[in-house]
Amino acid sequence: MSNPRPILLAPLVTVAVVATMTVPTSPAAAQESLPIPPQAVESAPTIAIVPRRSPLPSAWSESLRMEISRGGSAPLVWFDSRILVASLDRNVHLVSLDGPVVVWKENYRGGFEAEPVVTEDRIYLSETRRGARLLALDRISHRTLWTADAGDLMSPPVVTDERLYTVSSIGEVKAFDRGGVQQWSTELGTRVQAGPALLDGTLVIAASDGHLYAVDAGNGTVRDSTDPGVGFVWGNPLVRPGLGTAVFATLDGLLVEVGSDLEVIQQRSFPSRFMVGPEEVGGDLLLIAHEGTVWRYDWTGASVVWHRELPAILRSQPRVSSEVVALGSLEGTLYLLDLATGDTLWETRLDGAITSRPLARELEFFVFTEGGTLYGFRPAGSAR
Repeated sequence: MSNPRPILLAPLVTVAVVATMTVPTSPAAAQESLPIPPQAVESAPTIAIVPRRSPLPSAWSESLRMEISRGGSAPLVWFDSRILVASLDRNVHLVSLDGPVVVWKENYRGGFEAEPVVTEDRIYLSETRRGARLLALDRISHRTLWTADAGDLMSPPVVTDERLYTVSSIGEVKAFDRGGVQQWSTELGTRVQAGPALLDGTLVIAASDGHLYAVDAGNGTVRDSTDPGVGFVWGNPLVRPGLGTAVFATLDGLLVEVGSDLEVIQQRSFPSRFMVGPEEVGGDLLLIAHEGTVWRYDWTGASVVWHRELPAILRSQPRVSSEVVALGSLEGTLYLLDLATGDTLWETRLDGAITSRPLARELEFFVFTEGGTLYGFRPAGSAR
């Protein structure tokens, strides 16, 4: 497939990709166009690219299949060489790959859609639904150290050395110290799916309808708000620490880079619907579109590196490891793509929708389905 030719427009640097599609113009229309309600996913970290070990595998074989807990939606995370699995049915499992065996399990009040955050001494869990809480667990004993009323959390907290910041689905913005004591609370009075971006002491928050808010991280004061007219925002932003900016992706197919003052620095347009945020990989952005298109895009050079159209509905963040892109579909298919070209290396159908971000250990990939099964796949013929 040839790459679409970008067109640069002024005054904003905007790329209009040559294609057309219909984008919902209201939350109700957007909801009707989707098979299941939208949800936030985790923020996209920068990925370090390992030099290519040519050639890449052309087939993978199953290395793990384990029934865990229905409602797999929260991203999988590593925890001391084990896999931490949080699910919508309120359970958290810690799975050792030696066996495999569940070495710890706990049931909580609310379900989990946001990624667990593991630090040097804590595990932070973000509950969703009514009566949801932010929980801090001891990393070694897994004992609950404290809980805090943070509201329905669709995204993980922003964790700093001294504070944690949360944003609930109804726009409650809160700050807690490491002991769980609330420092301040601010209500934006709007729906929020995406997590906040901490930029230069300011929490930049995108409401679901596309309005942007700048909240002082020190005292919770709303410094500014604006509607840049970019459309609905449901995916977590990509924070660019060295530049002090964040890039948001919208359901209208826009990528928008903003600073802590909410000024739009640059903008790109694609014939896609983005329900998850961009991922930085090898200096480029990896974009996952709801209708099944995957883009690798040179943000600095304003050019499409490649794009591929999969016969799938995509609503989860990808995982990149050893120059392979792993991503799952709502139909239950796991796709492994070549990061350099976008070509499909291998695919397989699993037992349920995949909305949880996969996990990787070099070329071995792990995925958790909404059917409740944890799978592992390694290159065919490789030793355990």
